Amino acid sequence: MLTDILNLCVSIDRKAATVYKNFSKTCGDQELRAFWKQKAEEEVGHLCLWKKLRELAKSGALPDVFQEPQRITGELKAILSKIDILFRSSEGRFDVTKSFLTALRLEFYALHPAFAILFRLVRDMQLGEFSEGHYEDHLRDFFEIIRRRDVLTPELEFISETIWHLWRENERLALETNTDGLTKILNRKGFFNAIKPLAYTAQRNRLAAAVAMIDIDDFKKLNDTFGHQAGDEALALVASLIKANIRKSDILGRYGGEEFCIFVLYRDKRTLRKFAEKIRREVEDGTRTFIPLTVSIGIASGRIRQDVEREIDRLLSSADQCLYLAKDAGKNAVVLR
Repeated sequence: MLTDILNLCVSIDRKAATVYKNFSKTCGDQELRAFWKQKAEEEVGHLCLWKKLRELAKSGALPDVFQEPQRITGELKAILSKIDILFRSSEGRFDVTKSFLTALRLEFYALHPAFAILFRLVRDMQLGEFSEGHYEDHLRDFFEIIRRRDVLTPELEFISETIWHLWRENERLALETNTDGLTKILNRKGFFNAIKPLAYTAQRNRLAAAVAMIDIDDFKKLNDTFGHQAGDEALALVASLIKANIRKSDILGRYGGEEFCIFVLYRDKRTLRKFAEKIRREVEDGTRTFIPLTVSIGIASGRIRQDVEREIDRLLSSADQCLYLAKDAGKNAVVLR
């Protein structure tokens, strides 16, 4: 079902790219021609993302991010039928107002929540080069050029405002599903969604993977002494310090309570230990002027073999055992297995 959804996303964005290419070819205005060409290229970029996700889905490497895939498939099929009508109407003589009306309708149809969920998945998995606000910028470009070219009609204004509201709402819902509201990093569900494709990549390329479990030492004592608000501030601060000291390719999530988890691909265990020790020191140094905090870290590493999900569970369990050993060793320590 996930592959079917991605096939439909490919078809929808392919139609949009073709419509914008047609506009760029038939438009006589140089600025507008450049604008439509840019929008067509952006849609081609979206196509590449969906195709990449589709290949992962075919291999079983993608998580099940949709709760009702059959319903979503039906809705996307209906959208594709409507876009086919717009596609046919985009051919022929170019009209500025009509072109923007067609484009905004296309963008409106592409605001199905499935697209917001997939964009968020791409960002969490770090599969694409698009920035956090890429699609927001994509939409804003339409609104700005419509106003600048003085083609704003009541209908265009209404559609623009509706699109903007829907996108922000879809983005908010997609963000809340996978992100921890307090620390602004992945929550447990988002973390597992993001690491599954990376684990399959490690398996295919015979790369070594590691899981680091990080726990704030004496967190209950902190809450009892300074209050829960200070505890929340401590969690947010530690999350930001960890995030600032990992690579872009590493996946960080809040595992639960005062515990964080990182999934990394690595070359050798010496590098892993340096990586963990750096995080431990940075947390200790970075909290001195707040409430002095330390963390204990347990790391498990190894090859991802045949059963990827079982191997992930094995690494998590082993890292958790190492974390307990770090606590038993006096805390503020790293134990690597």
